[in-house]
Amino acid sequence: TSPKTTDSIREVQMQEQLLDLCKKIKAYMAEEKMRTGCRTNLFISDEYGEHLQYAAYNKYLKSITKKVVGKEATTHFMRHTHVALMAEHGVPFEVISRRLGHSDSKITKEIYFHITEKLKQRDRELVMNIKII
Repeated sequence: TSPKTTDSIREVQMQEQLLDLCKKIKAYMAEEKMRTGCRTNLFISDEYGEHLQYAAYNKYLKSITKKVVGKEATTHFMRHTHVALMAEHGVPFEVISRRLGHSDSKITKEIYFHITEKLKQRDRELVMNIKII
């Protein structure tokens, strides 16, 4: 479907580790397409080469992450985790906002910023390192 806003149309940089994972997924999907005779240009598709429905994708994602990492994950959960990881690594909110397709960082802070333990610890250290005298 169309994005919510024009800010959602953007290029997103990806880390080498994620690029490597995407290449493995692409190779796996190519093998599956050869095996099933399915013809599609989609990165990930259903068994008929069609777009995956959002609910079906999340259902599959929940089951596979439960098996692999012992915890269910959805696209929504992964988006929040992605924001938390970037914030923990000091990525400025303006950068995070652009990456998420938000028009300004206020939206990101209000919706996605949940204080993580690492950020709480970093905040404590920043305050404790201030010399009064």
